[in-house]
Amino acid sequence: AEVLGFRPSEAPRWRRPAAQCKRREPAVACAAVTMVGWGYGVAALASVSVALAARRRFNDVQAIKDFITQRTNIVIVDRPLSSEPYNVAVDGAVPGPMQTVRWYLKNDDVLRRALRDGALGFGESYMDGDWQTDDIEAFCNELLKLEGQEAQLGWRAVPLLASLAAGALASRLVPRNTLRSAPINVAHHYNISNKLYEKMLGPTMMYSSGLFGREGVSLDEAQRAKLELLATKLDLRPGMRVLEIGFGWGTLAHFLASEHGVSVTALSLSAEQLAFARERNAHPNVDFRLQDYRTFQPEDGGAFDRIVSVEMIEHVGRKHLPEFFQKCDEFLADDGILLLQSIGCSIWKVMVGKSFIEKYIFPGCEPPQQSDFASVAPTWHLEDWESFGKDYARTMRLWRHNLGEWEGLEEFDARFRRMWEYYLLSCAASFDRRRTKVWQLQDTKG
Repeated sequence: AEVLGFRPSEAPRWRRPAAQCKRREPAVACAAVTMVGWGYGVAALASVSVALAARRRFNDVQAIKDFITQRTNIVIVDRPLSSEPYNVAVDGAVPGPMQTVRWYLKNDDVLRRALRDGALGFGESYMDGDWQTDDIEAFCNELLKLEGQEAQLGWRAVPLLASLAAGALASRLVPRNTLRSAPINVAHHYNISNKLYEKMLGPTMMYSSGLFGREGVSLDEAQRAKLELLATKLDLRPGMRVLEIGFGWGTLAHFLASEHGVSVTALSLSAEQLAFARERNAHPNVDFRLQDYRTFQPEDGGAFDRIVSVEMIEHVGRKHLPEFFQKCDEFLADDGILLLQSIGCSIWKVMVGKSFIEKYIFPGCEPPQQSDFASVAPTWHLEDWESFGKDYARTMRLWRHNLGEWEGLEEFDARFRRMWEYYLLSCAASFDRRRTKVWQLQDTKG
């Protein structure tokens, strides 16, 4: 029990109900999406945006600064900040909210980019070296306090609302993760460099949230606890056949085969991951394949006893979710178990178009929302649902800590490093404030 992160006197986490969180939906952002007539509406809103931008007043920048500093603990300073090594506790915990978060702006265009493009503008200007802060996660945590307050900017918020509306329209019309585009999207992120991921992820090579059940748990221990929990929910017996969709670097497949005596067929679209898995996690009962789940067919035509997929379904795309579950239905035995681990988000985040993460980190990524699982899989029985998003915040902090000062990774320039740092720590803030979640779902067939 201690391995899984709970005391013997407690019920296992996966038998306890997930914490209920009040959903927050920014009223202005939602209004911007719903007010658009999906054609003329976007054009009209964009036209108004251009017209208002052309008649900016002298105090626009100061108004935006006041909007931020009066509603958050962010303090704008007039001198560059010194760079300090990134350090966190062994379990990824942070001491608590900072009383003040310093923010240095090299130029005021940062504010205009943020007003025009929201979080994407903040991220891109950080990549360009146009601003500094004491702590990116703390800074992003403060910015999240501004959700739903865009109306206080008055007409200055129109460019942002236009951007949100146009992005929402594009998200409805532009196809994602087709058979042709999915390998390209995967290669963009996962084929960067195994050396980068080895340094960041550590010896477990698991690129998904660990499970921190108590204080003092290291990243490796948290990842081991996650492996044990997945195996427990899969309810494995020796000789079973398991299908893993999206095997990462092969850690889970090797663990299930070596410690639970099952045979695993594992699918991925990343050539880099395939090469690593076959070299480092080879096992006589594991078959690693470079193949899309949509084109996969078992050679013997037999069904699998279990299907597991850890943080791959975000790359499926909401339009393709029905096909994903249909394929799982075809592959899984009637008495089988489907186990998913997924990043999730609220409805408005799905609708507002291309974000910093989608543009620079995970092209085509579209995390599902809770209702997706009910609407696309009506014939499945949900046996268990667990939410542990705050553990992902700890995981991401420790990934950033592992990178240190990027020793041994000199091939990555300063702009890439800033991009990666912003990715990890802005996501940590989002998970910590429960704006994004991580779920485990255990399903059986109807």
